[in-house]
Amino acid sequence: MNNLKKSKIFDHLGLKLVALIISFFIWLIVMNVDDYKITRTFTDIQVEQLNGDIIEQQGMVYDVVDGETASIIVKGPRSIVEKLTTSDFRAYADLSRLSVTNTAEIKVEALNAAVDSQISIEINTPTLTLSIEETASIELPIKIVTTGSVADNRALGTCVPTPNLVTVEGPASVLSTITELRAVVGLSGNSETFDEKVSIMAFDAYGKSLENKHIKLSNTEVTVNVPIYPTKTVPVELFTTGEPAEGYSIKSMSYTPQEVVIYGSEEALEGVQKIVIPDISVADATEGIEENMLISSYLPDDIFLYDSNQQIAVSITLEEHIQKKLPIKEENISIKGVNSNYTYKMIVPSPYLVTVSGLSDYIDGMKNTELGSYVDYSDYTPGEYDVPIQFTNSGDFDVIGDYSVRVIVTEKSTTEQSTDE
Repeated sequence: MNNLKKSKIFDHLGLKLVALIISFFIWLIVMNVDDYKITRTFTDIQVEQLNGDIIEQQGMVYDVVDGETASIIVKGPRSIVEKLTTSDFRAYADLSRLSVTNTAEIKVEALNAAVDSQISIEINTPTLTLSIEETASIELPIKIVTTGSVADNRALGTCVPTPNLVTVEGPASVLSTITELRAVVGLSGNSETFDEKVSIMAFDAYGKSLENKHIKLSNTEVTVNVPIYPTKTVPVELFTTGEPAEGYSIKSMSYTPQEVVIYGSEEALEGVQKIVIPDISVADATEGIEENMLISSYLPDDIFLYDSNQQIAVSITLEEHIQKKLPIKEENISIKGVNSNYTYKMIVPSPYLVTVSGLSDYIDGMKNTELGSYVDYSDYTPGEYDVPIQFTNSGDFDVIGDYSVRVIVTEKSTTEQSTDE
């Protein structure tokens, strides 16, 4: 029985070996077809920069011009390559081995050694290129920028940072673009003075913040004192200096605003009831005056204008005088300085005209009774004199020329003096 089984196993042995070999080759073909080699491209692999501190130790700074990320072509079995991602690779450049053109070779390897041995890597970005320059430094003031607003009836004073100057170090090409260092403080409706610590940021001429790894600040924060003061509304008064040219007068003067808001300490505000602008010059003027003046120039040292750039607009209208002749009679002339021992006889020619000059609004309706004409006999003894007529000028007119009347002064007799007594 056993001999029968053995004979069956070895029956057709050659054919069975051939079938086995054919099966192996079929399996091998199937396996190769199923896991054939493929090619994939991987981009944006961050290139690690090694030994950059060697450059910085020489007082230099660097920036990557080209090659900050690498692109590679990977070939290998489909079963391996298909599962790979960018994070499965490490790209690096040794900055201690720079060429004379400031380039360093980029190397890429798979993080898994088993994978690395089964794939080939072709680097599309062969080198990393640097720009290298010396470190420079500048000292800049801190500009305080506020957001929000203070409480009602309060004003924000001048914010003061400590420190107020900060040293900035970095590449000269970057420093040249910095126009200001800025610290931002939120007001949030505060009504009392407060201090706040805030960060500093560098900005260029376009108002864009500069975030550069090579920029170093001597202070990254400042403490800002934010003064907040009470406010007060006060009137504004204007006064002119000098006189217009002969034959001209001020017809009208107007200005706006006529009141302003000021701020300061409670004690300082109590001492200010109005703002006086005393020096609007009209000296020798023949034409109207239009002028804008900074109100802040007329404030006490410890008082500030709520709107620091507020101006007062002044308009002064001048008018050339007109002239008018007014008849004057003896009854229009008052007498002063009479001596009771004398008699006086005034001789007034007829007609007797006095020329006056002034603004048309007044002169057109002026009457001779408004001249305030009088003569003063205080210095006259008996005799015959031409006594000057004087005028009580209200400021609304000018008398053109000199005028006088003939006066005869005689001494009273003893009898007349006794009668007068």
